[in-house]
Amino acid sequence: MYAACVEVLKFNGESYSIKRRPYKRSLTLSVQLDGTLRLVVPASARPKEMMAFIEKNLPWVEEMKAKFESVRRLHPPQKFLPGEKLPLLGRHYDLHFDFADVSKISIKMVGLAENQIRIRIPQLSEITSEVSQQKIRTAIQAYFKKCGEEIIKLRLELFSRKMELFPSSISFRNQKTRWGSCGPTGKICLNWRLIIAPLEVIDYVVVHELAHLRHADHSKNFWNLVAQHFPDWKTQRRWLSSHHYDFDFLARKSELHGANAPSSVDNSLAFDSEA
Repeated sequence: MYAACVEVLKFNGESYSIKRRPYKRSLTLSVQLDGTLRLVVPASARPKEMMAFIEKNLPWVEEMKAKFESVRRLHPPQKFLPGEKLPLLGRHYDLHFDFADVSKISIKMVGLAENQIRIRIPQLSEITSEVSQQKIRTAIQAYFKKCGEEIIKLRLELFSRKMELFPSSISFRNQKTRWGSCGPTGKICLNWRLIIAPLEVIDYVVVHELAHLRHADHSKNFWNLVAQHFPDWKTQRRWLSSHHYDFDFLARKSELHGANAPSSVDNSLAFDSEA
C-alpha cells in the first residue's frame, strides 16, 4: 500500500499545501491558525496559475499570518512543567509535581489557599522528556474531563429542577467550536472543556440548552426564557467568545500550534480568499 502523495508548492520562501478538486472552478487560499498555508485548486490548475494567484493575495496572506502569530504569542503551547498555570472554573492553578513511589501519574487538587494542581509522578521520571510530557498531558486531560462531566452534570440537574425542563439523556463531548447542543428527541450534549470557565459561564450554557427543550429555535421566546433564568447571559456569552483559545490545551488537536505542539492539528477555522 502506497502513502498518499502530498503536493507542495514553494513560493516566496513559503510552502503551500495543494489540494486538487475535480469539480472546483476557482482557487481558494487559506491561512490556518497554526500558520499553515493551503491552496485548493481545480484538478487541471498549473503551477504558474497558482503562483500568480498567491502573488495577487500576498498582502492578505502576510496580514493573516501576522494576526495569527499574535494570537499564538498570547496563547503559547502548554508544556505541563512545574510552575505553569492551568485554568479551572475561572481560576488559574500552579502545576506542582511530587515524586513518589507510585507506578503511574495521578492528579489531585489542593485547597484554594494554595492554588495548586498537584501531580504525583513516579520517581526517577524525567518530566521534561517528550514521553513524560505526553503522559502528563493525557493525565491532565483525563482529570479535567472527569471534573467537567461531574460538575456540569450537577449544574444541569440543578437548573433542570429550577426550569422544570428535563432532557431525555445527557452526554459529553470534546468539540472545538460547540459548547452544547439539544437534539429533537430531547438529548442534551455538553462540552466537558467548559470546566475551565467560570461557573457562571457553565450555567449559561446549561440554561441555553435546557431552554431548547421548550423552544427549538433562537426566537424571542427562547431568549426570554434564557433571560428569565439567567439575566446576565450576554456577559457569559461574551466571555466564551473572548476566551475561545484558552481551551486549546484540552483539545484533541491544537488549533494554534500544529506540529509544534504536543498534539497534531488539522484546523477547520480559517479565513479564505476566493479567486
